[in-house]
Amino acid sequence: MASTLVAEVAPAKKCGRMLVLLESFWAYGWILAAVIGYLVILEYGWRVAFLIGALPALYALVLRRRLPESPRYLLRKGRHYEARKAAATPGIEYDGTDEARHDASSASGGGTGLGLLWSAPYARRTAVLWVLWFGMVFSYYGIFTWLPQILATSAGYGLVRSFEFVLLITLAQIPGYFSAAYLVERWGRKATLVTYLLGSAAAALAFGLRGLGADASGAELVLWGSLVSFFNLGAWGCSTATPPNSTRPTHAARGRDGRRASGASAASWVRTSSASYSTVGPWGLGPSSSSSPPFCSSSPSTC
Repeated sequence: MASTLVAEVAPAKKCGRMLVLLESFWAYGWILAAVIGYLVILEYGWRVAFLIGALPALYALVLRRRLPESPRYLLRKGRHYEARKAAATPGIEYDGTDEARHDASSASGGGTGLGLLWSAPYARRTAVLWVLWFGMVFSYYGIFTWLPQILATSAGYGLVRSFEFVLLITLAQIPGYFSAAYLVERWGRKATLVTYLLGSAAAALAFGLRGLGADASGAELVLWGSLVSFFNLGAWGCSTATPPNSTRPTHAARGRDGRRASGASAASWVRTSSASYSTVGPWGLGPSSSSSPPFCSSSPSTC
């Protein structure tokens, strides 16, 4: 939802870069999670780490009171004074002409929400984005959720050493995001996205064949894992930086009653489904002989 709101209010020339930079905060959170795993799980167990991870949910109370509503949504509802007030927060000026253009495109495309996303003007890009998100999220969670467990058991590094590797690999997400933010304004979104997707695929193949090989050194593991982290998260940021607002209208992301609806929900469903399967799937398929949760070892204190 944060990306949708930023895309609606960001200037078109800076929209791509702003969205990629917004997504980079995912990397900071993941790095913090790796640090908590290294410092907390080994000493106090994963339940305490989960409790710490739940604390940021309290920030939702701040967002509920301080985050401005979408100016475009308010304009569509005829709440012009509130729209100008909401737009003034990020320094955006609205005169209503942009919204009129969206109304015209809505009338030609037909429908709202999910129906609009699968109408003729948007059906192809919707299908591509669904497949793209499923592949990226499935591979990301499939690798990084289970990596500590695989390194600690199958690779034989032990839990302490495996958390050290995961932390080093996760650090590569930051330059991945920032390089994508730089290139998306110079190469364009499509060229940057394709480059990072190809890099992610090649790095994932090398990571599986060499980084996790029986004779692989720690340096090889960190190298190929970091490249996966770099390219995958760079592609993640690029795919969020969809073309400017004219191709993702407000009414496609909201239902008739004003609530966030089909467009964002459908994309979230694809991301959540792929993340869920990549997380729980290995319990059935078996990445190793262990059936313990991803951050557990044979020690009762961590499980």
